[in-house]
Amino acid sequence: MPRRHRPALGLGTAAIALTALAASGPGCLNRPLEPIKPRTTTRLTTTLPQSRVDKIDILLTIDDSASMADKQAILAEAVPDLVGTLVNPPCLDADGNFASQPDGPLSECPSGTAREFEPVTDVHIGVISTSLGARGGVNCADPNGDDAAHLLDETLDGDTVATFENKGFLAWNPEAGDGTPGRYDDAQALTADIGRLVEGVDQQGCGYEASLESWYRFLVDPDPYEAVERDGNNNRLVGTDEALLRQRADFLRPDSLVAIVMLSDENDCSFNPAGPGWRVTDRNALYQLRARSECADDINDPCCAPCGAAPEQCPTDPSCDAPAPDEHDSRLSNLSCWEMKRRLGYDFLYDIQRYVDGLTSATVIDRNKNPRPNPLLVGADGTLRGANNIFLAGIVGVPWQLIARDENDLSEGLMTPAELAAAGRWDAIVGDAKQGIPPQDPHMVESVEPRPGLPGPDAGPNADPWHGHDYEIFLTQQEGQSHPIGDLQYACTFPIPATPCEGASCDCPDPTNYQNNPLCQAPDGSYGNVQYRAKAYPSLRQLEVLQGIGNQAIVGSICPAQLEANTAPDYGYKPAVAAIIDRLKNALKGPCFTRSLSTNAQKQVQCVVLEGRKLAGGETCSCDHAPGRNTVSAELASAEMDARATDAAKSQGLDCFCEIEQLRGEERVACTDEEESLFTVDGSQVDGWCYIDHSTFPTVGDNSALVDHCPSGQKRAIRFVGEGEPVVNSVSFITCDNAVE
Repeated sequence: MPRRHRPALGLGTAAIALTALAASGPGCLNRPLEPIKPRTTTRLTTTLPQSRVDKIDILLTIDDSASMADKQAILAEAVPDLVGTLVNPPCLDADGNFASQPDGPLSECPSGTAREFEPVTDVHIGVISTSLGARGGVNCADPNGDDAAHLLDETLDGDTVATFENKGFLAWNPEAGDGTPGRYDDAQALTADIGRLVEGVDQQGCGYEASLESWYRFLVDPDPYEAVERDGNNNRLVGTDEALLRQRADFLRPDSLVAIVMLSDENDCSFNPAGPGWRVTDRNALYQLRARSECADDINDPCCAPCGAAPEQCPTDPSCDAPAPDEHDSRLSNLSCWEMKRRLGYDFLYDIQRYVDGLTSATVIDRNKNPRPNPLLVGADGTLRGANNIFLAGIVGVPWQLIARDENDLSEGLMTPAELAAAGRWDAIVGDAKQGIPPQDPHMVESVEPRPGLPGPDAGPNADPWHGHDYEIFLTQQEGQSHPIGDLQYACTFPIPATPCEGASCDCPDPTNYQNNPLCQAPDGSYGNVQYRAKAYPSLRQLEVLQGIGNQAIVGSICPAQLEANTAPDYGYKPAVAAIIDRLKNALKGPCFTRSLSTNAQKQVQCVVLEGRKLAGGETCSCDHAPGRNTVSAELASAEMDARATDAAKSQGLDCFCEIEQLRGEERVACTDEEESLFTVDGSQVDGWCYIDHSTFPTVGDNSALVDHCPSGQKRAIRFVGEGEPVVNSVSFITCDNAVE
């Protein structure tokens, strides 16, 4: 049998919980754990997988609205870094430094070096757009406006890319080597075709970008609708999109790591098409709604509602009889989803929690408001995928300076979610939309007016290096104006080659239309129909979801730091790709201990492993389901209580817990030495787990190959062997008590 690397455990200062099929960021021990003694103890719970992930399913969700072509091209350039590193990771020396780049994923590293992590030889890559169509309205009703979150295979020149067995996605499997179209054994050919698919999404799609709902519909929605039918003033969602469900079943494996990458330069406009939601894509109908005055001060006020639709106890609102403000003009083209509750009294957008739950909860709510198993976390056969094997990356509208470790040097990398929280950056870039609290940084405030604290319309070129400057936005039709009116101030901009405007996707068709627009400002300060910069608006809803899923998020900026030196680490979307790779590779190689666990005279650690399962209807809890299990004893009751209290246990409904045995004596020695996961001692198969430490002072007899995947100084692991491996559809927890003197 091939060697299987077991993961090590990233520890906090006290107790550890380890979940099968789930991973999270490791902590660090301030001092080694001591053997358990009858004293006061403290505990900390964290999670990680018990087996190294060897499959990845990557879904690229690409905004296909106007102004996206330049960003799609930048992402296409970054694809080789993302996919190439995953399928052919570099060789590192004993200190963890780059040593060499192998010729291919099946090549061996030179003596004295090892792969940063095992090459991933089983990858699915799919591309979808953000266009979900009119959904009962009139805008985006053309064929280009509705991709229904189906996988795309077209290129920019109208050709198609051959997909794996015509299933819509590309497959990487260098070990197959059978020449099947859409299944690749050449990394360069794979990345080239992914780039062609990314650019092929194009920018002719719907302007109501459903960045969130598109991936939710493809990966999560348990019953995606087939069509929308109007019934009076309300929509009904009818049928089931069986074609999408077939694509999902083919693309998504139950035991894979899932990475979703969103690319969008605007805020998300994922609205609920049921009921009156069709108004969003019918501007004349949308702007018949008008908010009562209470909405201007508090969107959570009980009387904040559309005029004529407030609760009976609300007083008459004289403002409802006054002329509508300019920003309410039915001709506005770009503001339908902007601050709906404040402006209209009704919010048609899906609540952000829908998407947080879609990435973290084993149960989601279907269109009929019934709880259903989450297809992303619960496979058709009942197999569980831990939420910590699901990552969401957003390359979205936010200045890179607000999310970088060094706002003057993006080559230092992007902050992790924990770093963003510690630095107070979530408040700066997100705010609290439910409470009507805007982001603290003015670049991230959605506004039609120039924003206090930023250079205004009279400023010179690049007055603000993050976004140029604010400008005068027309809210009513100007004499001789043909360009659509209505816009929001930008979160960030970046230089592009000077481009004379042609077509609807250009932002500078006539200087009289968007006077003072920084995108159209020449280096000498004049304005014309040449575009010098590209734009991005605040992507607040996407960022809210990224904040909501914590450590599983990767936050990147769609505004690159520079597009000149293409080998530099801050070029294009290299920083975002580097952040994605950094997060995924720990799950691929299995997190490793940063500090040693103390062992007793028998070389055992003073820890207990509990395996939690969800019982089927009528089943009683028993620990006879697999060898190497014991009923949880009374003295371990507190460890079981800690396990039951975790989000992993509660979200997946675990209700039966058993102890997995820690191996002793000759069985423990064999566990730390045998490379095969199945072996016998004295004629009996060994089932259980052991601790391996081959770091500073390796134990005599331990096999260093079992922790080869760990960096220098962290070559420590928990290893399961035989049927001690946690069973499918279980979550396992390990608790180590740290005595407090």
